[in-house]
Amino acid sequence: MATQGIVSIKKSGKMLFKVITGSDGYNASKLANWVNANKESLSVKTLHAAALDIGFGNEINLVVQGQDNSLYCSTDEEDLNDLYHDQDKFLDPRFNPRWKHGTADFVEIVEI
Repeated sequence: MATQGIVSIKKSGKMLFKVITGSDGYNASKLANWVNANKESLSVKTLHAAALDIGFGNEINLVVQGQDNSLYCSTDEEDLNDLYHDQDKFLDPRFNPRWKHGTADFVEIVEI
């Protein structure tokens, strides 16, 4: 668990996106900086690509959630646990849907 990370992106206090990884979470601040520099062009796809470029996660364990219940990941969405589909969990910027305890060692919340 020591490498799990979350970058949550909010606007006017409302959750827009959540980027979740099971590895390389220590790069959360790098992704948060990228988000601040690119806030006009955010989407689940651009966030996924940026996270991979920065080294926040990998193709196997990186998931990006959008406020419209969209998910973007390289794995089959059906393989994700039900916590990814719980809107209340999405709205909590610190909740890690990778496991029932909901914690991650590296969490960045970006207000754009």
